[in-house]
Amino acid sequence: NGRRVLVLRTFSKIYGLAGLRVGYGVGPAEVIQAIGKTRRAFDVSTQAQVAALASMDAAAELAERRRLTAEGRETMIRTLREHGLEPAAPAVANFLFVEVGDDAPALFDALLHQGAIVRPMGAFGAPGALRITVGTPDENAFFAEALASVRAATT
Repeated sequence: NGRRVLVLRTFSKIYGLAGLRVGYGVGPAEVIQAIGKTRRAFDVSTQAQVAALASMDAAAELAERRRLTAEGRETMIRTLREHGLEPAAPAVANFLFVEVGDDAPALFDALLHQGAIVRPMGAFGAPGALRITVGTPDENAFFAEALASVRAATT
């Protein structure tokens, strides 16, 4: 249909290979060729390539990770709602985007002080929002406790 679309995927999240910095792109041949002219010759290590290829054959592991991420996402949504915060919907990734208003910087700092790291979104054009990653059940529980502590101290 004449549209020039480039689809990019990472192995960082669901494949669990964040430290290897590996991903891929699919698109029109001329776009892929242009990218090929500007990239470094050895920008992805052999180990990263081997791990990425192996992870593509791990269907059962990926299904389990998707299930755990979905469960964790629902837990985090409930946690946020318990504190009067409504994440953007529909949420389908391993993180939640939540508008918190003018207190975004203060909430970020307070959560950081509690040991919970979230991503302020001001640099991305959303100064009143935070991005909150869905973690393991223990990490999600830690975040819930940190948020409860911060909210109790400010209300």
